[in-house]
Amino acid sequence: MAPYYLASRACLEHMEITHPFKNYFYTIGLFYGEGASIRIGSTTYELTQGSLLTIGPGVTCQWLNTSFPLNDTLFLL
Repeated sequence: MAPYYLASRACLEHMEITHPFKNYFYTIGLFYGEGASIRIGSTTYELTQGSLLTIGPGVTCQWLNTSFPLNDTLFLL
């Protein structure tokens, strides 16, 4: 069992996660789309193409658009 999981753009493109969720892993994400917003903790970030996200475990997050944005995400234990 690997200590990481790569959730590719193809894996995530049909997900519609718009409710708040708690992150349980170290997360690194590369954003490919345009004009998405994410709330990490109590701060809202506007993402542009090429944005890099890093999120630590135990942080509450929420995508603020209507569909899950195109990105590749690496989850590390």
